[in-house]
Amino acid sequence: MLVGDRFLASIVAAAAVGLGAGVLLVYGFDAVEPSSKAYSQPAGAPSPPVEKPKPEAPNLGTHAVEKVISSSVVSIEGLGPVRLLGVDASSGPGGKPVDPVVAESVLRQLTAGQQVEVVCDPSTADSNFKDDTGAYLVYLLRSDGTIVNVELVAKGMAVADLDRAYERRDGFVRAEREARFEGRGIWESAASKPLAPLAPSDLPPGAKRGNLEPIAPQPSPGKNDVLVTSDGRFHKPSCKQAKGGIVMSSEDARGKRYLACPYCFVSPRVKV
Repeated sequence: MLVGDRFLASIVAAAAVGLGAGVLLVYGFDAVEPSSKAYSQPAGAPSPPVEKPKPEAPNLGTHAVEKVISSSVVSIEGLGPVRLLGVDASSGPGGKPVDPVVAESVLRQLTAGQQVEVVCDPSTADSNFKDDTGAYLVYLLRSDGTIVNVELVAKGMAVADLDRAYERRDGFVRAEREARFEGRGIWESAASKPLAPLAPSDLPPGAKRGNLEPIAPQPSPGKNDVLVTSDGRFHKPSCKQAKGGIVMSSEDARGKRYLACPYCFVSPRVKV
């Protein structure tokens, strides 16, 4: 009986020792960093770059317009000169310079006596929301919801700025296209100037064709060529509206800001 008690006691003692060792092993493994973390990078390796968040556009508030400095720059009370974002008033159809006086006059009409909200565009954060002269690049929003910048383009007083990235760019391009179709402002002047060589019936009184320089014959349009007519539009060679047009590549026509014909370029896949 005594031997059985001793044997039972030894079994209990061994079980207790085994349980204690198991607990120590568990806590020991928990304290060791998993190998996937400990050896994921070699010692001294540089940390992956962390992308810095772009700065938020400053809230410039609502101010009175003091005066119009140029066709795209106005002086704002409390801020000084700011530049109208999205507006290119230095060039017109075909990239030719335009007279800024009319655009300045229209800009004065749009801003006279107005309290405007001065808004920056997040896309100009890379330049600290300013142009090369240090003036803020902004939209001017009137209390009636009119965006002065877009309205200036829609009235044909300027073209959309395609040399800079900004979030409202598509709206400016649509406003320019509408102004072209309607022949407003600078587009009215462009449509009234013939692009094709003068016909004999259009010669000045007393002039003779033999006294003028010979006109080179028009080349036949190629596969990617279009015909640009005197209304500032370009057409497919098969279009009925293309009569008398000048042969030009489609890339050049778009680069010179000519407008696509709404009849022969009707596919939504074609950029006009």
